[in-house]
Amino acid sequence: AKETWLDAKTAKNMGFIDEIMFDEDNKIVASFNSGVIPPQIINKLRNEFKNNKEEKQINEKELEIAKAKLNLQLNL
Repeated sequence: AKETWLDAKTAKNMGFIDEIMFDEDNKIVASFNSGVIPPQIINKLRNEFKNNKEEKQINEKELEIAKAKLNLQLNL
């Protein structure tokens, strides 16, 4: 079976529908809170990134210390 797809205007012109329910294009409306991330969430994420960075720096320092100890033992 062959399918045919029609847009609303074509369907109306061909008599398949009586009217188009939503004939207007969507309009962009300014909204105070649409798309705004709450400050609590921003602060939480900021703290998480800060903590992860601090942990990474600590782990890198521990790794350098471990490498230095290993080099000392190998050179003895």
